[in-house]
Amino acid sequence: WSIANGRTYGVYLGIQRPDTGAFDYIRLGEFLVDNVAVDVDANQTTITMYDGMYTASKTAYNLTDDQFTSPITLQALATLVSSKFEWALDPAFNTLPNYDQLISENIWKNIANTKYRDVINEIAQATGTTALLRYDDTTPTNEPILSFVPYDLNAEVMTKANLIKFKIGKHFGNLNQITASRMPQNDNILVGNETDITANGVTNYSFVNNQIMDDDRTAYLTELYPALIGTTPFIQIDEITLETEGHGWYEIGDVFTTTIDAVDYFPMVVEHTMKVAGGITETIISTIPSQD
Repeated sequence: WSIANGRTYGVYLGIQRPDTGAFDYIRLGEFLVDNVAVDVDANQTTITMYDGMYTASKTAYNLTDDQFTSPITLQALATLVSSKFEWALDPAFNTLPNYDQLISENIWKNIANTKYRDVINEIAQATGTTALLRYDDTTPTNEPILSFVPYDLNAEVMTKANLIKFKIGKHFGNLNQITASRMPQNDNILVGNETDITANGVTNYSFVNNQIMDDDRTAYLTELYPALIGTTPFIQIDEITLETEGHGWYEIGDVFTTTIDAVDYFPMVVEHTMKVAGGITETIISTIPSQD
């Protein structure tokens, strides 16, 4: 068989059970082949593949006014974008902040060089989430699912014993102020937890030039406030790089506790690398929002 440029393949990671010899697989996703490089001398083939978000980042936004049918809800827009790539939209979308806010016009048709990935990013910001593709092997069509995942500190605790090496950077949190900003005008609307700001200073996140939120920045921030801040600010993220013993089950957007020398850190997975060569080498990278 051969791997062909432009085709999509499912990629799985399998671990052989010592008791039965059978393989247990986890599905890493569906990936589009971008390049195949063969090194005959080294007897090595290098395949470069990307998931559907790469396709969205390369595809120019082209929804017509007939398709857009303004005013349109944020959920309806997310459905249109999903359909463009034959993805399903996560049914939990209607539990997110601002899912039913109305968008008054087809804004992006007049913005040069807009890609579908740009629109997905703005939907994620407007709902206070991280966008990613998930795959459910139980669905009849086995189609990718466009999911928008809220910040959620899961119960997993990674300890120093699970790590080969690590590098710790800056801390972000607890988030206590959010800002909808128009730049370069420096026109800002913000909401914050004044009690926490007085006690701990400002930790702010800015949504900059978000075309969706610009329709009514106050309304969007009002909906986002309880999900991202609330009465007791809770969102915190640590800038940290972890090389683990090789777990393999993390997704982009996952947040968990890492305890190192009796100190708890809270990485959010923004980059996940696995290298299989005799064993599994896994690197997790967590970055933090710019502090402003």
